[in-house]
Amino acid sequence: MIVKFYHVDQAYGSRVILRGISFEVKKGEGIILTGANGVGKTTLLKLLAGLIPSRSGTIESNPHHFSFFMGEAFLYRELTLWQNLSFFSSLYGSPSSRLLELIPLFGLAPFLERRVSTLSRGEKIRGALTRTFLKESTLYLLDEPFSGLDDSSIMALQNHLISLKRKGKSFMIATHDREPARPLADRWFALKEGVLHV
Repeated sequence: MIVKFYHVDQAYGSRVILRGISFEVKKGEGIILTGANGVGKTTLLKLLAGLIPSRSGTIESNPHHFSFFMGEAFLYRELTLWQNLSFFSSLYGSPSSRLLELIPLFGLAPFLERRVSTLSRGEKIRGALTRTFLKESTLYLLDEPFSGLDDSSIMALQNHLISLKRKGKSFMIATHDREPARPLADRWFALKEGVLHV
């Protein structure tokens, strides 16, 4: 098992976001997490990533071996995309070959030398996905990764995730868009009123 949650609760002040969440993530599986906006999908991913503590319950995981995508977050706006990706590649200790493989996968070459602040939303998303996959991880946590992508980029993302799964990697995708997630799903989770239905 990569992750185990036991009766995890989370709240912001008096507002309870997650109630009694329990599940496991196995090696080499794709989990799709659905639910309405504001229901707690991002909060659950942040708990998995170790970015926030739970209010109660037990989480068994090793977030240092996880990679988290959350839109264009974690990209430095005043640096070029190439400077960003080179920095993160060095930070993660990634081989240069991995970056060179990901650049054509997400079609980054035409805007690699532009500052992130000048990129379109779709270009930023493709750059941020590349940053996410630079890190060699056992679990990839992706928050609305299809948002802002065109059809060819969605297909590239799907194919890459399927390839990672074949190598024994796991991922959890939080999304409101079920259609592009269907080919990736081994299990579906649904969050409703703070309760996880698996």
